[in-house]
Amino acid sequence: MNWFLMSLLQNLALARWLGWAIFSVAGAAIGLGLRLGRLFARANRALQRAGSDQELALAQLYPDWPTWWIPESVEGFVAWLFVAGAGAWLAYTAKLLQKQYG
Repeated sequence: MNWFLMSLLQNLALARWLGWAIFSVAGAAIGLGLRLGRLFARANRALQRAGSDQELALAQLYPDWPTWWIPESVEGFVAWLFVAGAGAWLAYTAKLLQKQYG
């Protein structure tokens, strides 16, 4: 872990890019989760109107696919918000260090 931190401090432009890449991926995952959440809410309402008790979720539709990275619950959204915050913090800190030492 120490070599990673030292390489980021030696190359602040890479650290800044990595922070914004992490932030962008987290934002895309949050956006995808929100869109899929709306889609599944509509599907669940339609199933309830049809008389079915079953809840529809992405993990049920694709049981063999890894769907852990799509936030479907509050905990998933909080985790991705934490990842987005960490990416923004890394980019901002790298920018400040780049201004001061670069």
